[in-house]
Amino acid sequence: MKNKLFILSLLSFLLIIILFPKIAFDGSVSGLLLWFHTVLPTLLPFIILTGILLKLDVIYSITKIIHPVFKRLLHLSPSGCYALICGLLCGYPMGAKTAAQLLKANKLTKEEGQFLLGIANNVSPAFFLNYIAAQTLKIDFNPLILLLFLYLTIFIYGFITKPKYSEITASANKNSSKKITFQMLDESIMDGFETVTRLGGYIILFAIIAKMATAIFPSVTIFSPFIIGIIEITNGFRQLQEFTLPLNIIMPISFFLCSFGGICGLAQTQSMIQGTGLSIKKYLCTKLVLSFFSTTAVYILCMVIPHFK
Repeated sequence: MKNKLFILSLLSFLLIIILFPKIAFDGSVSGLLLWFHTVLPTLLPFIILTGILLKLDVIYSITKIIHPVFKRLLHLSPSGCYALICGLLCGYPMGAKTAAQLLKANKLTKEEGQFLLGIANNVSPAFFLNYIAAQTLKIDFNPLILLLFLYLTIFIYGFITKPKYSEITASANKNSSKKITFQMLDESIMDGFETVTRLGGYIILFAIIAKMATAIFPSVTIFSPFIIGIIEITNGFRQLQEFTLPLNIIMPISFFLCSFGGICGLAQTQSMIQGTGLSIKKYLCTKLVLSFFSTTAVYILCMVIPHFK
């Protein structure tokens, strides 16, 4: 039954592309430009360098300063700390990509990998500060406050839901003696291009879907950008810019979309964790709970602080 519904959806999607080629073309161009100008130059270097670091097995050396803090707060191993930092700094879907790589390399337990999958996959600071805070929220105070608040809700949620194990059995080799080779570099480069190309395909497909949804739900009510953002957050925020709303309305919407990441982000995450045994359903549940948690928290913040009214 599910297979028939999937085939029917694909045929319907193909029919819409044929009937509305202009919308499909505009969506494809939008997705391609987003991938080329943002995803490719931002993620590719990080994926290549992360691949090299994993092959060199130097994660313990990188995280040994911050690991004691994260171990106490979130029960993370040195490898888990590295995956969390990569996810927070690089944005979707680097948290999932790094956790999957570490799990396949036996540097993470499956339990820790599932936990990280939910809290390490988030919007990048650059996307939040440059696109959301500056162009959508248009705030007149330091946007770093909002970014820190977004991360704070993630850490609070992680502290509440952290795994209940006392010892981490999967950890990086503290005395690695591996040396970088051209084969190692080639493998990391090819893995990087394979990953960003796959992401590009998802971005283009969901950009077309978002463009079609925009045609169906024009910017008439506030529900329009919210629906578009659920599909793909970039296009959702682009449409949200057309509204002039008080911060106690636009901020909760923005935080929900940032925390959830969109169905496009969900599909990208699924592509990153194939073959690891990690559950995309558990990931989805975690993101929904975290989205409502951060939305409620920022709404209360807007009500408490008069400057946000």
